[in-house]
Amino acid sequence: MENLDKLLRYDEQVILKLRSLYSQYGYEQYKMSRFEEYGLYAANRAFLPDGDIITFSGSGGRLMALRPDVTLSIIKNTKNDKKLSKLYYNENVYRTVDSELKEQMQVGLECIGFADTKQVVEVFPMYMSFWI
Repeated sequence: MENLDKLLRYDEQVILKLRSLYSQYGYEQYKMSRFEEYGLYAANRAFLPDGDIITFSGSGGRLMALRPDVTLSIIKNTKNDKKLSKLYYNENVYRTVDSELKEQMQVGLECIGFADTKQVVEVFPMYMSFWI
């Protein structure tokens, strides 16, 4: 197989390496829709970065939004069964910055449920091993 450095852009290489690292620590990839109902973001506006929420009318007249954040959608769509869910994502988010629509890649980890010290502490050596 050809050298991946020649086939993938730098940002694609970083995401591929992070996905591998996250998987090694037991995190599962979370994939989501580009859209959510506007009410989710309106109810949690204080959690979001500054800027407008980009909205449009969906089917049946529902007010929808291009996702400005991933964490809120993960929390909304993850089962609340008291079991720890270790998830990672790399998704585009959509925000208005200086009156311009911006699409940005957001990469991160989420532990949903009871996270003990192990889950909190494992993140530091994980990222240290990535950057060293």
